[in-house]
Amino acid sequence: MNPSLWTGWDWFKLVLCGSIDFFDFTIGRVLFFFPFEEIGYMIMTVLMWGPRGLVTLFEILEPTEFIDGFIPITTGKALWALNHKHSG
Repeated sequence: MNPSLWTGWDWFKLVLCGSIDFFDFTIGRVLFFFPFEEIGYMIMTVLMWGPRGLVTLFEILEPTEFIDGFIPITTGKALWALNHKHSG
């Protein structure tokens, strides 16, 4: 992974994904938001990363938000996508 190759848009997407995970960790643990926030995250990641963003569907499988909130799936997805974008 070589962050010096990332564009401003790449950095923006990474920060946005980090913000999504931070929101999921803090406020997202309130069960009232559960289906709406996870669907919103999925839509945003699909818009940013295309079909690869569907990995966030795994967050919907864990409705209690106790495990899902501690695993930064969206940020991990962003780092994975940026690594593959510039590695070959």
